[in-house]
Amino acid sequence: MTVSNDLTARYGHVKPFHPPRTTHYTQRMTGRRHILEGPVVLSVARLGWPVVASFFLYTGFSIIDAVWIGRLGPDALAASGPAQFASWSLMAIGEIIGIGSTALIARRIGAGRPDLAGRVVVQAAILVAGAGAVTLLSGATVVRLLFRLLGTTPAVSDLGFAYLSMLFYGGVLLFAAFFLESVLRAAGDTKTPLFITGSGLVFNTLLDPLLIFGVGPFPEMGIRGAAVATLISQGAIVTVYLAHFRGGGAAIPIDAREAKRFDPATWWTIIRIGAPASAITVLFTVVYLFLTSFLARFGTVPVAVLGVGNRLEGITYLVAHGLSIAASTLVGQNLGAKQPGRAAEAAWTASLMGVAFGALVSIAFIAFPEWIFARFTTDAEVIAEGAVFLRILATCQCLMAVEVVLYGAFSGAGDTLPPTVISTLLNALRIPAAWLIALPLGFGPVGIWWMIALSCMLRAITLAAWFRRGRWALRAL
Repeated sequence: MTVSNDLTARYGHVKPFHPPRTTHYTQRMTGRRHILEGPVVLSVARLGWPVVASFFLYTGFSIIDAVWIGRLGPDALAASGPAQFASWSLMAIGEIIGIGSTALIARRIGAGRPDLAGRVVVQAAILVAGAGAVTLLSGATVVRLLFRLLGTTPAVSDLGFAYLSMLFYGGVLLFAAFFLESVLRAAGDTKTPLFITGSGLVFNTLLDPLLIFGVGPFPEMGIRGAAVATLISQGAIVTVYLAHFRGGGAAIPIDAREAKRFDPATWWTIIRIGAPASAITVLFTVVYLFLTSFLARFGTVPVAVLGVGNRLEGITYLVAHGLSIAASTLVGQNLGAKQPGRAAEAAWTASLMGVAFGALVSIAFIAFPEWIFARFTTDAEVIAEGAVFLRILATCQCLMAVEVVLYGAFSGAGDTLPPTVISTLLNALRIPAAWLIALPLGFGPVGIWWMIALSCMLRAITLAAWFRRGRWALRAL
């Protein structure tokens, strides 16, 4: 018996929910019946391809950003690595709100209650504003302390502060963009975010060299210019999203007057669901900052390699993350419609798609590592060490895709605690393992490269085994 049929037998299956055909909700959702009906592989593909395309753009932006920063020299490239890892803490805050509200919105829509979904949107927006105020006030202090603890050279620390502090000041724009994307995707609309976010990222790519190098009338801002370009483009993205919502483009009725009514119970539910996912991202931040401090003992070269290698690994991660969002929507709405078997099938189908893409990335990492790293720098040492790192990373790309997709499936079910425990324990072990392998045992950077790959594989295998147990299908929201 397959996992899908097993879940159906254990937890039941009912016909898809059909709301009255006269409602505005039904008219908006007519083109999205594939979420609850029809071949699952087509549902994943229809929801997933715009998200994957959008994240391809995110990946491309991150890589292009590193290419321009690399033109400022090895110190700037080394500074962008830990700054990028620390910026994941901002992503973690956005994830608390985005993932938590996505699970609630998808479940309410699947149950045929778009009005309740609209209330969730407004209450989550209040949380976005509060989070933005916190990062604005704490940005400079947090970033200075961070680079002091890392022990990087003064030149690297100064450049890292110039870049990262700007992102903290404008954190509310990053949170709002992430949240508004999540709302539309929870409703089953993945094409609109592709157009809006994609356009903003293209704008970001054009702004980068203008603000970094001071082309024409633009001021020369160096590495800070890359951060300013990011904030300007995120502001443009948020503006377009708000116009789209105001024009009734969402499939969710939103009453702005709800903002006058504070609903702590909804806030707590959003935070309860989203916080475990956020904890994982925070832990990733801590782990990679520790790895940076260990690698800094071997010079600037391995620090630069870790930053660039992580961006390249992001090609698989972000595509898998796009598939995970499709899985999250499908799992959430199908559980809301009492179809756990279809929800499970969607998760495994999306995972297989991620494996196929991860295999292509692995082939590229094995075959062309020197050529790939040479796009970022002309430093021979960085290229040589980077090639070693990419060949090792090639061993874990397929399983990394499985891990990322299944986490999205758990999130769609609102059952984020089990994967959080798995990821937290195995990620925390990376810190002592990296220290032991690189320093006392004397393997140096290559030992850390292997530790990253092997721990990734172990997380994926453990998470897949837990998901197959099927208890996530019983989670009530």
